[in-house]
Amino acid sequence: MPSPTPVPPPTPAEPTPTPAPQYPFIANPVSFNTGTPQMTRITGMVWKIIDLNTSQFDAEPDYQMRLLDPNGQEHLSDVPGLGGTDSTCPDCSDNRRMNMKIEFAPYLPGAYRIDLISSWDGAQQAAEVEFTLSSEPLQYLHVDFFPSE
Repeated sequence: MPSPTPVPPPTPAEPTPTPAPQYPFIANPVSFNTGTPQMTRITGMVWKIIDLNTSQFDAEPDYQMRLLDPNGQEHLSDVPGLGGTDSTCPDCSDNRRMNMKIEFAPYLPGAYRIDLISSWDGAQQAAEVEFTLSSEPLQYLHVDFFPSE
């Protein structure tokens, strides 16, 4: 009687990567070489789409930026209301519409992390973004949070 042909062991399945969480907003940071030694300044705007066909957008209230500075200290922006304002001056090259800001003294260069949270329950609303403020030139950062859908 012939001996049975050995069956090779099954090939293990490729591990599937853990999917990244989906958040309602996407962060888009932009830095400007217009910082000041007196303070570290981060501005932001949470956008909502009114009508994409006519490019109508407005500010979304009730969110906060959460910033972790190079020393590990957490900073929260004020909770914004409706509307927005200029981050610098209307005719300045570094001006952006903003409805949130974080400012603290003095200017602190180094690696930062920032995300967006709900002011109601602290739930994360945008993936964390890392950025570095340089020692020279001094910089300020603006983050636009756009709807992910």
